[in-house]
Amino acid sequence: MRYENRVGLSVPPCRAGRRRCRHQIHRSGPGADPPLLLAEIIDELVPAGDTAAIWRTGGWMSLLALGAVGCNITANRMAAWVSMEMTRVLRQDLYRRIQGLSCTQADQFSPSSLVSRLTNDTYNVHQMFDKVQRGGIRAPMLVLGGLILTFLLEPLWRWCSWR
Repeated sequence: MRYENRVGLSVPPCRAGRRRCRHQIHRSGPGADPPLLLAEIIDELVPAGDTAAIWRTGGWMSLLALGAVGCNITANRMAAWVSMEMTRVLRQDLYRRIQGLSCTQADQFSPSSLVSRLTNDTYNVHQMFDKVQRGGIRAPMLVLGGLILTFLLEPLWRWCSWR
């Protein structure tokens, strides 16, 4: 005997002594999340043949996608602005520091080395800071959101109910 989960994948029952484990479908209703809305379309609306509800739910999914695009553009612009401001302050500090060098200290560096530090090095710091902001902050949020959604759709503790 096999049981089917919400997305139609069959799950074999497990046996542990006399206890029988069976898969239970967790129904929490659709939320404002495209995978949950898609699950509702596939599981309920398509079998019922309710085309008006399918179009309405698809419209909600499109609105959510447009909202996500707007938030993504805003987040990228903010990350670029923050990294630009950080680089500008760093470049100003380096310039002041170079201007404050004594003659003997300035003779230890070539002019091209000092110019390189003001341009290339600060640009590389800018790029690194920008990438860390965009990827290093967004990736953990995506992982956390994926885990939450996974446990909302198929909670691990609901897979088996012991009798």
